[in-house]
Amino acid sequence: SLMKGNYKAIFVFICMTAVQFLAFFSITYFIYRAFGLNTVQWVEIIFVQAFLYMAVSFVPTPGSTGASETGFIFFFKLFFPKNLIFVSMVLWRLLSYHINIVTGAIVILADSIRSLVKPAAHDV
Repeated sequence: SLMKGNYKAIFVFICMTAVQFLAFFSITYFIYRAFGLNTVQWVEIIFVQAFLYMAVSFVPTPGSTGASETGFIFFFKLFFPKNLIFVSMVLWRLLSYHINIVTGAIVILADSIRSLVKPAAHDV
């Protein structure tokens, strides 16, 4: 195996994955703070977001659609006021899921266009 015995690489991958998950789980905290809310600590939101992530990971729909949104409202109604919970969920979902789809589509489109243009420029 490529990773077998390469403890330094394994350690680096574990650290990078931890940072990735912390950044992903922090999206909710930054939305929370963007609304001027400040009574809940970052670590509390991280733990609830991690719990939500684990709870919806087993839903067999793309992006755990439906379960993620429902779970967000269920768990985070403890932190967000009633008038902000829905818009917070929409922002969270846009930033944590839909922006990845849009970004991926743009990258694929740009790469496809570049590969179409590149051979034509080479033939000249």
